[in-house]
Amino acid sequence: MPLAPEFGIAPPRGFASFPTVKALFCLFVLASGFAQARVWTDSQGRTLEAEIVRADDAAVVVNRGGKEVKLPLDKLSDEDRKFVDEWLKDRASGKTNKSGDDAGKASDEKPEAAGDGKTLEFDGKPLETGGKMNTYEYAYDAETLERVTKKLKGKDTGYKIAVAVPADFDPSKPQRVFIANTAVNNDDQARSGNFGVFGMYAPACVANGWVCLAYDTSIGRANHNTDILCAFAKLKSVWPGITGWDFAVGGFSGGAKGCFYPCGYLLKNDYRVTGAFLGGCNADFSAKGKELYNAPSGGYRKVKVFMSTGKTDDLVSEGSVKGVLASLKANGMRITRSEFFDGGHSFHKPHFEDALKWFAEPAGK
Repeated sequence: MPLAPEFGIAPPRGFASFPTVKALFCLFVLASGFAQARVWTDSQGRTLEAEIVRADDAAVVVNRGGKEVKLPLDKLSDEDRKFVDEWLKDRASGKTNKSGDDAGKASDEKPEAAGDGKTLEFDGKPLETGGKMNTYEYAYDAETLERVTKKLKGKDTGYKIAVAVPADFDPSKPQRVFIANTAVNNDDQARSGNFGVFGMYAPACVANGWVCLAYDTSIGRANHNTDILCAFAKLKSVWPGITGWDFAVGGFSGGAKGCFYPCGYLLKNDYRVTGAFLGGCNADFSAKGKELYNAPSGGYRKVKVFMSTGKTDDLVSEGSVKGVLASLKANGMRITRSEFFDGGHSFHKPHFEDALKWFAEPAGK
């Protein structure tokens, strides 16, 4: 599947060149404990999408795909330094993350427990309900592996699926599924893949009765679509009724633009897509997804598109929002809703929840 850089060209290796970024270590993070992501920009204009963990007057520590990264404040943009300053003031005054675009919980706060202890099965493996991020990894069969390594020049050897389901999840009944999509602007984002942003969306999905789904290759995001092909073949074998479920796609920034690729795949294969969430989006890729999979126009006309934009977003102007809406309309996607929030280029959880509720409403509402 094509992976388009967020700003049209791939930037340098971003924050990987910071000396302090070399000190990384892995964490296990409960889905319900994720903070809200924002895009951090350094003094050279390179970006990194991550959630704030803690900060002081010299550096900020962020979580990117389960890894903690320390960013010196003197290497960050003026807007990021201001954000950290306000975050520290909020923490000092005891304010919590109520608005959805604030930074989130301090590192010394314990996240709420995910899951309710109820365990089902997925392909013979445990599937815990109530919001836990359940992951399943598979190796490619011999034919697929040969195609990937020789024809597609890929280095991946398999694929993986992440699923979070509500406490009352019953695969024998119709479900609503949100597919999380990430931006891919550098090697770090490619490695962490869709799994790296799963925690941004899973808590809100589960709280609103949705299943949250993500798929990746064994090496993260790859420049082909073998992961979605294999993932949905597996999902159909485990949950035969999935072809009758409702789907929504979405992402933040480059992930918002790229979500139209899974949208095109789903519509081409007769899945029902009810919505697309575009957070911090400055370009419309709906035609690219449609063209890649030769998806039917009729399906696109039924998709509700929710745009969420920060009022002070320096990467998404009001004019670009209007341009995206006009492009969507020209491509047959006329059911749109555009909302703004107080904030910059960041994921706004309240808008995402509003989008899920809107997608779940009957057609025409």
